[in-house]
Amino acid sequence: MPAAILQRGPDDPASRAWLRAHWGTTQALRRVRLCVAPDRRAHRSVRLQYEFWSADWTPWPALATLRRHWPSLVFDIRPDYGDA
Repeated sequence: MPAAILQRGPDDPASRAWLRAHWGTTQALRRVRLCVAPDRRAHRSVRLQYEFWSADWTPWPALATLRRHWPSLVFDIRPDYGDA
């Protein structure tokens, strides 16, 4: 997220518009954590597992951008709706 947008704060309309356009959600991801440490023994590949909470939706626009820039990355998205 650009610094100019961050400075506006999370409730600013420009911040929400940027998030909607680039992340597909109206709020920043929360409780982001690395669940599995990378295996440093691996050669040519590494598995990382992150967990996060998204207010509206899986951040598909952000994932699409990552795929365009790094087409060899593999994503395995598994939504967890809790007890809903």
